[in-house]
Amino acid sequence: MSTSGQGTDLRVCLPVPAHAIMAHLLLTDPLGYAEEEGLRLSFDIVDGPDIAVAGAGEGRYDVAVANAVFAFRMRERGAAVRAFYSTCRGVYRSFAVPVDSPISSLADLRGRRIGTDFPDLLDLAFPTLRDEGLRPEEDVTFLPRSIPIPGVAPSPEELERIASGKLDAIWVLACAYEMLLVEGAQLRRLPTRTLDRLTPSELLYAGEHMLAGNSEALARFGRAVAKASLFCDTDPEAAVRLVWEHFPEARPAAGDEAQALKRDVAGLRGRTERGLPQHGRVPAWGSITAEEIQQWEDFLLRNGGIGERHPLEEYFEPGLVDAFNDFDADAVRAQARAAGQGMSPRPR
Repeated sequence: MSTSGQGTDLRVCLPVPAHAIMAHLLLTDPLGYAEEEGLRLSFDIVDGPDIAVAGAGEGRYDVAVANAVFAFRMRERGAAVRAFYSTCRGVYRSFAVPVDSPISSLADLRGRRIGTDFPDLLDLAFPTLRDEGLRPEEDVTFLPRSIPIPGVAPSPEELERIASGKLDAIWVLACAYEMLLVEGAQLRRLPTRTLDRLTPSELLYAGEHMLAGNSEALARFGRAVAKASLFCDTDPEAAVRLVWEHFPEARPAAGDEAQALKRDVAGLRGRTERGLPQHGRVPAWGSITAEEIQQWEDFLLRNGGIGERHPLEEYFEPGLVDAFNDFDADAVRAQARAAGQGMSPRPR
């Protein structure tokens, strides 16, 4: 899946198909931000975040997007990859149960069946459960989707499994949780002792070769992502419609547009709200701090997610944040408001 543009080529790897929840990345080109930054982008789709981040470390992709846990898991495997941009700060994964469930805490999940989407993310689910005193390999049963579906959009089959009690809980993306609520699922999140306080939760990754040889292109890409993220937060409905327009595979089926718009806007808001600068330890687009990374490492070490410590600088690159934030935020907001009124979103 390619986009237009002139200049430096960047291959960006997504762990889900083109979907409105990825608008902060997908719209970097249609909104003109990639061209402004001298970038020519292409998007590759793979089956899960583990493949995406490993591919960045191996040089198959220039940038990959995935949960923060992969910064630590990949380093433990010896993969030459680091995070350089935080796309989402607050917790982006949680356990959820039906509103009338007797389950009130993670400890109550003992003996229960939990639905999951990406098996890769059990690398985070298991430490989270251990942190609450459970032995996930013995105390719970994780069930993958019985009918694979693309991306994170809820399916009727998934809703039925929850409503009928075939699943006691789900391990779910924040955006998918919001989409499930729009589709009528009566759910509530279970609080966690530690995970809810960890930031950031989703990151952009690049291989060491890219960070050493072309960090300036990553800085420009991060700035384009910051602009697109602000656009999405300013008018998420306009952002969803633009994704549908420019990425046909993201369009809903004929006759489903009204409900799909509600669902996709809810999913996008579930992501954009958690990505705003004010939710970071440093209130800036894309920021990652050593304190945050240290708390993540402590959590994973304490709960069997990783086996040893590494120097914090092996997990992330903090030096590009000023470049990410060097743009006219008011101009981006004005562009989003104009798009929401039906004007062309391309800058003049």
